[in-house]
Amino acid sequence: MTQKSDHDAKTIMVWFEVYKETKDEYKSRRFVVGSDGNKLSLGYRLFCRRNDTRSLIPQKRRIFMNTIKSEKKVNGFLASGQKYKRMCHTYEKLLNAKPEQIFPLLCPSRELDWINGWDCDLIYTSTGYAEKDCIFTTPEGSIFDSGIWILTQFVPNEKVELVRTVQDSRVVHIRITLKDNNDGTTTGMWEEKYTALNEQGNEMVENMPGPDTQFLTELSYYLKNGELMKA
Repeated sequence: MTQKSDHDAKTIMVWFEVYKETKDEYKSRRFVVGSDGNKLSLGYRLFCRRNDTRSLIPQKRRIFMNTIKSEKKVNGFLASGQKYKRMCHTYEKLLNAKPEQIFPLLCPSRELDWINGWDCDLIYTSTGYAEKDCIFTTPEGSIFDSGIWILTQFVPNEKVELVRTVQDSRVVHIRITLKDNNDGTTTGMWEEKYTALNEQGNEMVENMPGPDTQFLTELSYYLKNGELMKA
């Protein structure tokens, strides 16, 4: 069945070709007819005939998305298995200070004050201190190896998250949260996820030593004494 749209009475060159789907539903294809007589498709639309009238009521349009490429990528990845390794470390420490005293110390510049062997080069920060999207690097030979650090989340007195790439071989995701115990103390939680990027990274992740919590001892000392603990 072909009919001129009642909804486009003034646009006489817009047409619907309607195909009956069910008793009450019609699927149409909308066309524009050019001055040269060529008919150009504008896509499918779904209509419903209300009672037995000839008015066609537009319904919500459904978009069908082609997912062939993404499904091929996912299925190929799952079929090949997880090639790269991941290791997680979690630390927790009761600190005798309030979150507002601890949070400013979680900063590449301020860590010079309380972590022995720490060094960094600031790449981007508007204040010189930690802030969201701050970027810095650690040099070769530093206690955390050479790497690029990006501060991805920064919630004052509550949370800091960083992503660090190390020697193009692995990525480290670090999440630090501070829980106020409302008694003058804070529970600090550190989560670190090491993920290999290649076979070299697999070897490094597999042979990583156990958790090193020396920095937590140094943080407690600094909060109590206001000075860098002697190495």
